[in-house]
Amino acid sequence: MLGLQYAAQGAPDWTSLICAGGPASVPRFQQEVRDLMARLPGDVLDRTYGRELRGETDDPDYRVAQGEYLRACVLRTSSVSLDPELMSTSRTSPIASATPST
Repeated sequence: MLGLQYAAQGAPDWTSLICAGGPASVPRFQQEVRDLMARLPGDVLDRTYGRELRGETDDPDYRVAQGEYLRACVLRTSSVSLDPELMSTSRTSPIASATPST
């Protein structure tokens, strides 16, 4: 993700970029992250994404809300429980199901 962001914003003098294990679609990844944040208690979506849109990322609560998302959806150490199907690593995406396995 960092390489993609750097390439998009910095226009480096590269001829190629290999992304291993990254999302197949950045817009879809962003939307799914927002959907997960919207399901969290405490208005995490507005406290993070809303503040990003308003340019308020220097608010200390912005980092607190990011931490709540990370604990619930990335590290999974939160007591918040989301739909297990949404959080499953075995969930098959339309892209993955179209790719033949080897």
